[in-house]
Amino acid sequence: MLAIHLVGFPLCRHATNRLARRNHARLEPHGPNDGAGILLADAVGWPGLLYPVWSADHYLRPTALDIGRITTALLRYAAQQLSVELPA
Repeated sequence: MLAIHLVGFPLCRHATNRLARRNHARLEPHGPNDGAGILLADAVGWPGLLYPVWSADHYLRPTALDIGRITTALLRYAAQQLSVELPA
C-alpha cells in the first residue's frame, strides 16, 4: 500500500492564537513546521509520497486555497504515477 501524506505548513501569520504563534516561532529556526511539532525535514523521511500544502494549518485549512481541488489533483497525479484508473 502506498501512503500519501498531505501535510499543512502554515506561516507564522496564519496561526490562529498566541500559543500557536509561539509554538510556530519556536520551531521556525529548524525549518518549515506546522506549529504543533511536525517539521518538513522530518516528514520527508516518511515512507510514501509527501505533498506539503503551504499556508495551510495542520487541519488543512488553507488561507486562500480550495482543499477539494488540491486533493482531487493529488489523487489524479498519484493514480497516474501508479498507472491506476480512478472512477469518474
